Amino acid sequence: MDESKGMPITAIGASDTGSVDNDLNSQLDEEKDEIVDMIVKEEKKPSPIERYNYILERKPLLTKAVTSAIIGAIGSGAGSLFDGLSIGSRSSNKRKIRLHIDFLQVLTFALHGILIQGPFDHYWSEWLDRHGPKSKGKSLLLDQLVVEPYRLVAMYLFLDITRAALREISPSLNRTISTVGPTIAHSWRFWPVLLYAIHRFLKKKHEKVATNVGSLLWMVYLSKKRSAEGQKNNTP
Repeated sequence: MDESKGMPITAIGASDTGSVDNDLNSQLDEEKDEIVDMIVKEEKKPSPIERYNYILERKPLLTKAVTSAIIGAIGSGAGSLFDGLSIGSRSSNKRKIRLHIDFLQVLTFALHGILIQGPFDHYWSEWLDRHGPKSKGKSLLLDQLVVEPYRLVAMYLFLDITRAALREISPSLNRTISTVGPTIAHSWRFWPVLLYAIHRFLKKKHEKVATNVGSLLWMVYLSKKRSAEGQKNNTP
């Protein structure tokens, strides 16, 4: 009886040991696989060009716009630096270097790249691929002879207008600060009384028309005030 009872115990112990060994082996195999995967991933790390192409495929419009802005800013900054290279007097024959970057110009070129150049190139290239000539040569001629002149005109107009607008930010801000206080005071005198009268004495169907008439009168006042401020600033 004792021997018959001991045999099953020995068999169970052996099976437990075997299962533990199998678990350890499977765990070691999983760890080896993870290490191999890590090594493979490190060896196949994508290059910057591959990463850029991946982003370009996922978000083409945004990528082209940001790329155009970066290229425009760098190119404009480099052009400013090259403009700083000036030749000295012929007698001395020395080259004088003045490092100067026109940051206003850099900003205008960057804005043109992200707002105009990048989106236009994106949609124009898509249109050429879908509806343009099948021949690459004809597509190039169409782009350079028909589209490129108008694109350059639009670029120079945008750059000049944006540069002039950016230069006017500081004077415009000063004018706004000096005039916004009195304008707000006049607004508080005009609109509360008008709106109270509209809601108090007019029918519901007439309220929108009366409010529009009040807006027209307010715009006339603001335009007259703006013109008066302009004449005052232009007076020597």
